[in-house]
Amino acid sequence: KEVSDNDKLLYDYWMNTVSRSIKRQPRKVWQEADNWLNCRAQGDSSRDREEPRPFDSGYREHYEGLKSFLDQTNPTFSISPTAAFINNHLALKESEVDDYFLRYLWSEQKLQIYETRKLDSAIRKNIGATMVWFDKKKWLPSLKYIPAEQLLLDPDTTVFEQMSWIGHYEDISVEEFKERYGPKISDEDIKTV
Repeated sequence: KEVSDNDKLLYDYWMNTVSRSIKRQPRKVWQEADNWLNCRAQGDSSRDREEPRPFDSGYREHYEGLKSFLDQTNPTFSISPTAAFINNHLALKESEVDDYFLRYLWSEQKLQIYETRKLDSAIRKNIGATMVWFDKKKWLPSLKYIPAEQLLLDPDTTVFEQMSWIGHYEDISVEEFKERYGPKISDEDIKTV
């Protein structure tokens, strides 16, 4: 199958935009924050230095304080019908079922783990990202944690509300790609991209 010139231009445009987004990531700042957290000298990225002393820096102490408090805070679900349906027994039962379903999802899918990772990333890198997606195997909505290094933000603006797109990238095998996006995709189609 021949790839059209428009498809090539579109591909080049998105690859250029993605590479600009990756270049804008403040990796140096993230490394400095990691050094502060692990009590390493700035610029010292070696892991085999002496054991980090947890409370050598105010940064570490502040981080530990925030993390220990927020990490153990479970969400509370309070679902109730609107005032117009407050006396409707069917509406009350539906809200109880919805409430139970959300609690079940939270515990069964261990969503607290993803929220913890999001919180940790937000404290250390000022970016905490999770994505809601649909799990076809369980046939339920699910939550996925996206590391800050894999999060792509529109490079043409620094104002979050004005961004025209937000994305993420991940390395997956060809088999997983086919499973996720459809068995009709041939190996030839994947090679052209």
